[in-house]
Amino acid sequence: MREDLDELFTQERSGLADKILFLLKRFWWLIIALGVAGSYIYFYFFGDNSFGVLVKLQRQKMQIEDRVMSLQSENVELQKVIFELKGLEPNSEERK
Repeated sequence: MREDLDELFTQERSGLADKILFLLKRFWWLIIALGVAGSYIYFYFFGDNSFGVLVKLQRQKMQIEDRVMSLQSENVELQKVIFELKGLEPNSEERK
């Protein structure tokens, strides 16, 4: 009888050990998957090719486009001043 109880206890214990080992393996795979996902998310938001860099570049593009527009309007005004200083009018031949 004692032998039967010992055998039952060892079988139960080995089954429990197998379950624990199985759960530990699953746990480590979960940790690895979370690490990979965490690394991906980190580089997505903070890396060299990240979302933050994209937003920064879009902001710079808008600033450059605004600067181009202001320089173009300034150029038009300066050309008018040059024509006035030279005494020229854009359509002076049509008036004669």
